[in-house]
Amino acid sequence: MSLCESALFKRALENENNAVISTLNTRKITAEKLHFLRKLSLSPSELQDFMTKLKDYRHVVDLNGITHGAYIRWIDLKHPDRLTLSRGALICDIKIGQKGVLLLCKTHPNPAMFHVSMDECLIFQRLSQQERILLVAMDYLDTGNSDDEGEGEGDDEGEGEGDDEGD
Repeated sequence: MSLCESALFKRALENENNAVISTLNTRKITAEKLHFLRKLSLSPSELQDFMTKLKDYRHVVDLNGITHGAYIRWIDLKHPDRLTLSRGALICDIKIGQKGVLLLCKTHPNPAMFHVSMDECLIFQRLSQQERILLVAMDYLDTGNSDDEGEGEGDDEGEGEGDDEGD
């Protein structure tokens, strides 16, 4: 049975929560995480450590990317001298108020409830099983269009041109 014929794939396509992920692929998700983490001026080892820990996560910019019940990790930006990646929590509720967007979260296994401010943190949401399946499909569809990163064959096209500029 092919991926497109599987019941899980069909459910993933029909799930409206997956609208955001259907516009992405693995390369775009990685590039976006890298872009925002580089803004923090982390050392190369810290950057690599964060990227490793956030392997199965995507960066969330706004409410459209937030899924109720999803597991998130975040970096609190209030203290730029001590940037750490949280252990994470589940999103229980989303509150919009004068203080901005607050995510009511619950930790596990020792339940504690608290708010995470989207305005004061970089938020990373763990990819669900459905999102991972859609990403596999999007990556597969994107393999025919790998012209933006120079991946694939034909990379040596135009090599050496423009090397004499400025002489």
